[in-house]
Amino acid sequence: MDLPNRHNDELISTREALRIHKKWNESDLVRNELDSRAAFIFDTPEGPEVYYELKGTTRTQLMEKQTKDRQASTRFDAWLFSMK
Repeated sequence: MDLPNRHNDELISTREALRIHKKWNESDLVRNELDSRAAFIFDTPEGPEVYYELKGTTRTQLMEKQTKDRQASTRFDAWLFSMK
């Protein structure tokens, strides 16, 4: 696969096709290429979610940020509910 010369949208579609055909190793290669471009794809029950971050961001950093955002949202929701 010539991954470096393909556009992100094309890589995302290719990865989905690979996953449908259960070609996990190739799918991981595409995900790693997207990660190197700071385009992170996460599989959810509703389908893949893609996050575009600043160059140099790692998957781990993004996941930590998402965790903090969810915690802040939960605290805000609890505070909002307590105000009723």
